[in-house]
Amino acid sequence: AETLKNVIAHAIADDEVRNDLEVLYNANVPFAQRMLEENGKLGPFAASITTASKCEYHAIDLGEEFNQGHKLIEFLTKILQDKALQGELRATGICADAFITRPETSTKTDAICLSFEHKRGYYFHIMLPYEKVKPGTVVFGKVLINKFEPAQPIFVSEV
Repeated sequence: AETLKNVIAHAIADDEVRNDLEVLYNANVPFAQRMLEENGKLGPFAASITTASKCEYHAIDLGEEFNQGHKLIEFLTKILQDKALQGELRATGICADAFITRPETSTKTDAICLSFEHKRGYYFHIMLPYEKVKPGTVVFGKVLINKFEPAQPIFVSEV
């Protein structure tokens, strides 16, 4: 399988940004993979890197009956925006289940999506396509990375 390191090696020249992306990917994606394998589903959660280089986790539990992932993502975004505004964060990653089109086949598939943002102005979606082949068994594809412009950026530029 293609590693994140290989995928971002040429995409990001900035060492701090590249390292932060790797830390957040490794903090989020293996946990997301475990959730899918053990529970068959993935609820949104996040991790951030503080200005003191500490990795922190963020999750919201609104109960079993609350299954609106987009609302949870909005709540997580607001929490991270508040921390970023206070100058506490340098990078964030919100992890959620997504439905994407595979570039190599143009077929639709489920994917773990990590929305990465860095205070230096880098925005990437890192996606790991997957297929549930039977309960407890999930097959993961190759890591994909795309730049994006966030509708609600975590880091608001002070221009």
